[in-house]
Amino acid sequence: MTDPVSRFRSLCSLSSLGEGRPTLVRAEGGRRLVCIRRGDSVDVLDDECPHEGHPLSMGVYRDGVLTCQWHNWRFRAEDGECLVGHESVRRHPCEVLHGEVFVAVDGDNAREATEHERARHREDLRRAIDRCSLDGAVRAALRLSRLDRPWAVWLVALDRVARRAHMGPGDALSRLRAAWALYEANVLSLPEACAVACAGAIDFVAGARAMREPVAVESDEDASADVLVALAEERVEDAVAMALGLRPERSFEFVCRAWLSPWLSTRLWDGGLLLARVEDALAIFRRIDADVLALRADGALESALEREELGRYVLAAVLRGAASAVADSELPGWRSTRQALLDARSMRATDEARAIAADALAVEFMGSEAQALAATRSAVELGASPATLAAIERALGVASVERLARYDLRWSRRRTVSPVRCIDVGAAARSARALAVFGPTVSTAQRLALSIATTGLVGKLRRTSLDARPPPDTTHSLATLAALVRRGCLADASLRAESAPLAFALWSLHVEHGVAVEACAAAAQRAFVEDAPLDLGRIAEVSELRTSRDGHGARRPGALE
Repeated sequence: MTDPVSRFRSLCSLSSLGEGRPTLVRAEGGRRLVCIRRGDSVDVLDDECPHEGHPLSMGVYRDGVLTCQWHNWRFRAEDGECLVGHESVRRHPCEVLHGEVFVAVDGDNAREATEHERARHREDLRRAIDRCSLDGAVRAALRLSRLDRPWAVWLVALDRVARRAHMGPGDALSRLRAAWALYEANVLSLPEACAVACAGAIDFVAGARAMREPVAVESDEDASADVLVALAEERVEDAVAMALGLRPERSFEFVCRAWLSPWLSTRLWDGGLLLARVEDALAIFRRIDADVLALRADGALESALEREELGRYVLAAVLRGAASAVADSELPGWRSTRQALLDARSMRATDEARAIAADALAVEFMGSEAQALAATRSAVELGASPATLAAIERALGVASVERLARYDLRWSRRRTVSPVRCIDVGAAARSARALAVFGPTVSTAQRLALSIATTGLVGKLRRTSLDARPPPDTTHSLATLAALVRRGCLADASLRAESAPLAFALWSLHVEHGVAVEACAAAAQRAFVEDAPLDLGRIAEVSELRTSRDGHGARRPGALE
């Protein structure tokens, strides 16, 4: 027996255990364990089923499998692995010596936990996400966060998303980033943040198959033109291969800033959401890079390599999303934005400082698409200076939030095959927040183009706005905004795919970018409270309209005209 004094403690006599019969035994401190004798050896597991906590000592053991009587979850006794269900049960090292059963029961805190236990919970979380079990995933996430850093939960979720992002991760990365950022800001508790993160991963991986490992071809920093051509021609894997072929120290943030920023600045992609998604990915890359540096400094090279591999998958996912994005500004109704983006190519940069009132400019942005773009052109007519662009970005943040706060609820009640909801209007706020972070880090020409695209989006949404913001029921404060943001993150299934990133954008626009708390809270109130979620009745109505358009919709006999 290894180290019997410090690790193992006497539990019971071997003779007190019936052959193949689950038996409850209490360890030191009253901890409940279930013991199963197999000849001269014993398997010792926690007596608590990880599903709902029912005692496994009241279960049935047959052919090496212990079955919980309550819901038929089944566990392999030799290692605790879950065979039916989603979460494994903890197995404790056990040895038999001179007819006495000795067991090593570790404590519950992270310092005493073994890497085996952390690996067990990571595997439980992966399995629950892959099987789309939200409650099981959240339980596994909380157990993992107790034994490791909470960030470990997000790493598992990132891994499951990135390995299935055939056409890009959509808003999955944005939801994960929002959950983490709002947890760090103490807006969400750890269980709530885990629930938001796990829901984001599960909604994305449902039905998606894992991809093959992305390949890499040797490239250098000057391959930007080749990457842009590959993206334009939808040669996605070529763009991915070139990005992954860079030197490791240049492959994450460099690709987003030096290669994707020109792509982002050519058009309005995905209604401005591609910009927000790339900025969210940048925040994730920075966190992964920090992990890699810390692990290498500690000599944990294997773990560092695992993080780098995760970064490769995330980077590939972001590039696939860029190649799959829709160029909204190329659609017929976006002529003003399309022309403004073309005109921007001839605008010159300047260092001349101009006094521009961002709040007054925001009022001009509340006009139509053409009016908003005319205001932008007027602001930069003497040259696109950093101060001018900063004022435009701030004005866009204010105008996008105001646009959301003034959303006309009648749009949500329209009978149409393409319903517009308040949360759809929130795309402008997400884009404006990302622009405020991303813009100052790219070239002046790209920054101007991104501002113009976002301005066109804010102006285009004029049709969804009321002339004035509805009066608030109560005085809005930071605490009110926090409560509304939390509500948005924890929205029901019909809204949660988009509400968490929007909630984070509203929080960030106030806390980090100075937009008035009253406006942000009014926007959150409109999006997460006043505009009812898309319930099953609404889904049924929209589906009926869509199927009826092709002549196959049948009216119910006796239905009223």
